[in-house]
Amino acid sequence: MSSLPSLREVVGRHASAAQTAPEMAAVALREAIVTGALQGGATIKQDDVAQLLQISKAPIREALRELLADGLVQAVKNRGFIVTRMSAAEMDEMFRIRSALEPIAVELAIPLMTNRDIEKASGFIEKMENLSDLSWMCDFNLSFHLALYAPSEASHLLKMIRHAHYVSHRYVHASYWAGHSAPASQDEHRAILEACRRRDGALAAELVSRHIQNAWETMKSDLSRFFGGHGVVPDFQAESGPRAAARL
Repeated sequence: MSSLPSLREVVGRHASAAQTAPEMAAVALREAIVTGALQGGATIKQDDVAQLLQISKAPIREALRELLADGLVQAVKNRGFIVTRMSAAEMDEMFRIRSALEPIAVELAIPLMTNRDIEKASGFIEKMENLSDLSWMCDFNLSFHLALYAPSEASHLLKMIRHAHYVSHRYVHASYWAGHSAPASQDEHRAILEACRRRDGALAAELVSRHIQNAWETMKSDLSRFFGGHGVVPDFQAESGPRAAARL
């Protein structure tokens, strides 16, 4: 039987990746929400987080405002900040956003793409190879996609794509704790990369669209029985099962 990570475990692992106190708090809290260490409906106890991170509450509040903008927390009167609950509607919305925006991003990027950009993206594929840690898999998957889209220099577009990935990662982790696995999407990543290497914008956009659609269908299938009558995902249940592979 697997067990969900604790807030202390998540903080200890991810906080060092950030540089400033607000960044450190945002990284740790975002990862805690995504992995299920902080579940939907939970009140975020700022004193506890500050103690774990060994910082004051001011950076915690700044980080929570960032997570509020990301849609990962809500501000509730007399309760402070609580973690938003997951839902079928939210999952579908994030994948619709990705399906609409990422093909545009790669088409905009390809005319400006350099061989160095291609090699950077290729490096993230290699890092995902035979990787069993789901958190790092999600991180490297996002880095792969953003490496391909970054040459577009479309900052607002990239921000929206990054946000959609952050939210959709919650459903990848929920699927894992539900005991599901998914086929690795490395072959799809390599096909997208090859289209970019050939500077074929139309093909790259088509492959990105198909890649996202495949991930969306897999997630809907994996989590269908966990969406209740109102389409809300209950708290993660740690069931036995193989670790999920990259699916995004």
